Amino acid sequence: MNAVRLAARLYAAFLHLYPADFRTMLGDEMLEVFTKTLEDSARQGWTGFLQVCWRELRDLPGALAAAHRPHPIPGEWIMKPNRSFWGSSSQPPDTFSPRPWREVWLAGLFFAGYFLAALLDDSSRSGAIPRIIPDIASTLFLLFCLGVLLWSSFHAFPDWSLLYLGLGFAAAALLVLFAIFPLPANIWIAITYFLIPAMLIAAARGIKPLRSLWMNTWQDPTRLGFLYLGVMVFSYNFITEDVPGSAIHRLFYVLTLLPVAVAYLRCRRTWQRAILLPLGFLASWIAQTLMDPSLFLKPFAYAWRHGLGTQTVVGLLILLWFCLPGILILLRRRFGAHPAPA
Repeated sequence: MNAVRLAARLYAAFLHLYPADFRTMLGDEMLEVFTKTLEDSARQGWTGFLQVCWRELRDLPGALAAAHRPHPIPGEWIMKPNRSFWGSSSQPPDTFSPRPWREVWLAGLFFAGYFLAALLDDSSRSGAIPRIIPDIASTLFLLFCLGVLLWSSFHAFPDWSLLYLGLGFAAAALLVLFAIFPLPANIWIAITYFLIPAMLIAAARGIKPLRSLWMNTWQDPTRLGFLYLGVMVFSYNFITEDVPGSAIHRLFYVLTLLPVAVAYLRCRRTWQRAILLPLGFLASWIAQTLMDPSLFLKPFAYAWRHGLGTQTVVGLLILLWFCLPGILILLRRRFGAHPAPA
């Protein structure tokens, strides 16, 4: 019985990790149920007692994440989709409140931090500053991104955090592909690279702390396109690696995505979000192509054979990917708007 009292006291201490309102409402009941379960299992021996303790420890992180998540989430919706292929019984609203300006600033901080870290890295390569300065800046930026992702997992991944998540998914995808395929890049590696973030979101459906990411993205597919803006920020880093020009010239392509992110967060209608993402990417890709002096200043036939053709094909494929959320919303509203089965 001493073990039961000790485990109950530890459980009571763990209850202080829950929000105060949650603890006031359910804390006594949870402690009473846990203590009763421990007493019943202790009569059957140590095996049952340890199984109960292990089950509580195993489920604790997911329970804390769910308890700290706001319910309901302002401006968001988390609904369980049904089994239909095209969509769920509840479609995203046609109109919703624009995201607050503080969230827009947090999204802009993503671009500012990435731009500063990349600019310092380029300056160190030219010998203008010591190497330790960009190393510190990059480390701080990565730690900040990790902190954002950890915080977001407890708050159902608000829209602005998807940029940071996209950057993390893109970096993870690149590391995995380079580890598996240590060969020169080809079209299949590029396709796999762009599919991995979507696959990770699909896998989040089976991970309890990340399930809200899957549910919100399924309910509003444009969130997937917004996440891919973060992927593109990381991707521009090596897409433009061989493009002549200064670091500011190359980082300009990244900054062309900033107005798209701001407009997305301030949109009032779903159709605006669906159209804005492909148009924003297209404008950014055209700017990236026109500002490449090795192609733009050459005759068209020469430029097409020496890189412009490849850029056009790649750009159209990525554009199609950004169009998919809007296409999915149209298909769901056309074929999937039916009541969920009882």
